[in-house]
Amino acid sequence: MYLTLYIENFQRADSSYNNARLLHAYATHNYNKAMQEIETKKKERNLLIVILSFALLSLAIFAFFYVRLKKSNKMLVEKSIRLAQSSSGIIFAGTEMNDESSLDERQSSYDETQPKKIKNVENATLDSIIEKLELLIEEEKIYLNPFLTIQELAKILDSNRTYLLKAIQKKYKVNFISLVNGYRIREAIKIMNSEEVKSLNMDGIAGKSGFNNRVTFAKAFKQITGVSPSFFLANIKNKE
Repeated sequence: MYLTLYIENFQRADSSYNNARLLHAYATHNYNKAMQEIETKKKERNLLIVILSFALLSLAIFAFFYVRLKKSNKMLVEKSIRLAQSSSGIIFAGTEMNDESSLDERQSSYDETQPKKIKNVENATLDSIIEKLELLIEEEKIYLNPFLTIQELAKILDSNRTYLLKAIQKKYKVNFISLVNGYRIREAIKIMNSEEVKSLNMDGIAGKSGFNNRVTFAKAFKQITGVSPSFFLANIKNKE
């Protein structure tokens, strides 16, 4: 009888011990799982903070350069308007020389071997062409002809292509296309800055300034002023 009671008590104690061990193991598992979840969430939160910080920094940098670029472009617009309104303010795309303008370089080396008398005659010829060319540009605005070519202009001036190119390079230090487009863009800027622009679309502005299509006009405008025609026009409207 005592043995039976002892065995029963031992079994009950062993069962309680096992239950306690199971509960401890379960609690430990849940604790570790909870800690892992906390650590994972911590890492996710830290990663989110890093991503948000990077995004905000990128946005701040973008905003800084956007404002700076916009300010720079507005300054280009104002500068272009001032040049267009001045009597001699012609904006050229650049003075880089292409195949046409390389004639000036070849002529320089050739001039060294030319007799002084011949050089004087040539300079007088070029000066005469320049004088007549300036009248055609300023008085008749010949550059507004969208189909004007170097050959046609030389014919009007009673000259030839070679001498006309030399005259342009001597006076303006650019080639024929840069010269014509410089005056056309000045005309376009004047139109955009006048009341006339209210009745014109971009094709109309291009046509009135001497371009035969808006694509060529937009390309030349951006090359010369540094901004697109639409941006230029929008900034003028914002100033009003």
